[in-house]
Amino acid sequence: MNTTIGVILALTCSLAWALGALSMAKARVHGGKTLSGYVVDRFSSIFFTVLYFLATQQVLTLKPIVLLSFFAASIFGGVVGYLSYYAAINTIGAGRTTMVNVLRPFLAAAISVPLFQEEISLGILSGMVLVTLGILTVIKGEATTSSSSRGFLYALLAMFGFTLFPVLMRVGLDAGGHAAEGAMLSFIFSLALYLLLMTAFKKPPDVRSVPKRAAFFYALSGFFNAVGSIALIHALENAPIVIVLPVSNSYPFMTVFLATLLLKERLTPALILGCMAIALGIALVSI
Repeated sequence: MNTTIGVILALTCSLAWALGALSMAKARVHGGKTLSGYVVDRFSSIFFTVLYFLATQQVLTLKPIVLLSFFAASIFGGVVGYLSYYAAINTIGAGRTTMVNVLRPFLAAAISVPLFQEEISLGILSGMVLVTLGILTVIKGEATTSSSSRGFLYALLAMFGFTLFPVLMRVGLDAGGHAAEGAMLSFIFSLALYLLLMTAFKKPPDVRSVPKRAAFFYALSGFFNAVGSIALIHALENAPIVIVLPVSNSYPFMTVFLATLLLKERLTPALILGCMAIALGIALVSI
């Protein structure tokens, strides 16, 4: 493993996720709807991850454990995670949604430490407390209506799905899978499962109803999500989960800054205090 490369890739993932979150929010401004926009996002991600897979000249790993791990990762990260993430952004905005998701590294650490025999230091424990306090500050100061409370619930559900994604991906990588394959299959599996579910509930998404401008931003979101997933999986090849996830989860600060600058989302004292606590917590975890 090369921890330095893992950290650089995790930061790349962070920037891509921030830009993806803003692209989703921008699509909504132009009339995009979550269910149909998800399909556009997935097709875009599949297109770019297939290109990457072909460019790396890899071959598919047909080991059952690898395919099962990547499939399970796509369920939690690609369906549960992203749909809840979309719903949260639509309800409470990109900045606040990503703030809640900074809890991911600590839930992942609780799973990965015993599963992969990774070490958890005093810095990680201290960071966990600070990040938790930061999240509670944000939620207490922001969830003042039933709508905002529901939005934070969506964000927490997204956090749970996104937490299991890297853990299950790591299982597949350790079993012989590779990053290009994992990224591509996770997007393909998630779209296929989503379409099956929507068909079963007789709510098929109508991609043709998405306004062209919104479709452009959903496709852009898919590109950034593809870049973020590829970078994250490569980072997991080079560094432990307890390092990769805290670094990759610096994306809330990028998102909050860009959302305030580009989307005119408001900054509140609770959000600022939460950011300060979370920033210090992530810094401690990354030491």
